[in-house]
Amino acid sequence: MNYYTSYIPFYAVIVSLIGVALILVSSRKPNIREFWTIAAAFVKFGLVLSLLPEYLQGKIAEVNLFNITSGISLSFRADGLG
Repeated sequence: MNYYTSYIPFYAVIVSLIGVALILVSSRKPNIREFWTIAAAFVKFGLVLSLLPEYLQGKIAEVNLFNITSGISLSFRADGLG
């Protein structure tokens, strides 16, 4: 498999964190809370779906955010199941 740099796996995680924050802020308004839940789900689905064409070509998206120490880094990678 070939790896290529893409921030989409990182964005997929961030969407969930932002969604949680928005859900907590609107916790007393059920309709708005459900809107944020569904909106975050659709955004995440769109991000994951955007990775599909490259994956079908045999490429795997990854991003290295930063190195903690030599040989240890914070990275995100989106590869297929199994």
